[in-house]
Amino acid sequence: QPSQLKLVTGDVRSLRSEEVGRYDIIVSELMDASGLGESLLSVLEHACRDLASPGAQVIPCGLRLIGALGWLTLPNCHGSFDFS
Repeated sequence: QPSQLKLVTGDVRSLRSEEVGRYDIIVSELMDASGLGESLLSVLEHACRDLASPGAQVIPCGLRLIGALGWLTLPNCHGSFDFS
């Protein structure tokens, strides 16, 4: 039996499983430089809860965040700019 592919586009938060069904794969392209922008967590939460079949594969399936804290004091520049 041939495989079937159904592509559903739009704001995932407006889709309901009663209207579009449940899927074995959830793909999201919502990745910005921080990894958490563009409401990624709420979008994937809705998709996994309301649109994914049990055991569905989510792409991307992980996120590793690396952060660092730092403090830098810049000197006054030309006597009139204060960067503090």
